Amino acid sequence: MNRMRIIIIWACVCMMGCAAKTAVLPLRVSVEPALPPIARVSFAFDRAELSSRAAAAVGENAAWMKAHPDTVLILSGHCDSFGSDEYNLALGDRRARAVKAVFMQQGIEAERLIIISYGEQRPITTKATKGAMRLNRRVEMQIR
Repeated sequence: MNRMRIIIIWACVCMMGCAAKTAVLPLRVSVEPALPPIARVSFAFDRAELSSRAAAAVGENAAWMKAHPDTVLILSGHCDSFGSDEYNLALGDRRARAVKAVFMQQGIEAERLIIISYGEQRPITTKATKGAMRLNRRVEMQIR
């Protein structure tokens, strides 16, 4: 998808009391985003399956990656603090792999997707409420 647009600017040029002159100046402006449209997707407690909403968000990122064929994404899996360190590292890995699978189903090459699991090591919040813990169950997508 080409997001380059030609913008026509109408300018009124006044020169030291002279009558105004109208000029049409074409200007090319890039409006392509520098980052993928969606930076993270969330998961249910103790699950690695993507919801339909999360899969759609990954699909938006896949479309963005098709327009940026040299881009590599890091998919980092994260968990809340329930469970052992080993279990959460494995769960974070399964979550990142689930996101990678959706990208690959959309035609993105595996070589452009790097998986990292942080388990519970990088929480968004350390609050112990259910709502706060939900924020930690995610996969983040970052450009390498």
